[in-house]
Amino acid sequence: MEFVNEYKALIASILVIAGWIFTIWNSNRTTKRTEVRAVCEDITKRCDEIASVSAKFWLDKDLGQNCQIYIMQLEGKLQFLEIRVNNLHVRTSTIFYDSMTSKISSLRHWATFNAEDFANIPEHVRNRNALQVNRLVINLVTDVEKVFEKYAG
Repeated sequence: MEFVNEYKALIASILVIAGWIFTIWNSNRTTKRTEVRAVCEDITKRCDEIASVSAKFWLDKDLGQNCQIYIMQLEGKLQFLEIRVNNLHVRTSTIFYDSMTSKISSLRHWATFNAEDFANIPEHVRNRNALQVNRLVINLVTDVEKVFEKYAG
């Protein structure tokens, strides 16, 4: 009993320090998880925008569309998407990084494939391009959700 009385202040100090360490660790973990979630949501939003712009371009029957405006809009969105995927990789060291960058490259290809010759492209080819873009966007968003589940789990 004398031992406890002699070291009561020391034990209390150790418990306080341990509590602070746990609180700081938990706070950092929660903050990082929130940051990762925000990046994942932003990537998903950008993917939706890319799919929407691409579908509007490829499926619109108006043959007088300006493909240069479409390609510039799309390229800006794709570059920003690449930056956000890189940010996600830096924060999580994800194993899906190579897969995601490959999908962005394929997305760039299918979204702009023959866009300059829009007026001469048959409707079934335009439909195929739009479907490929949507498939790639869905796969990319699925990878992003896997990253968050793995990181948050």
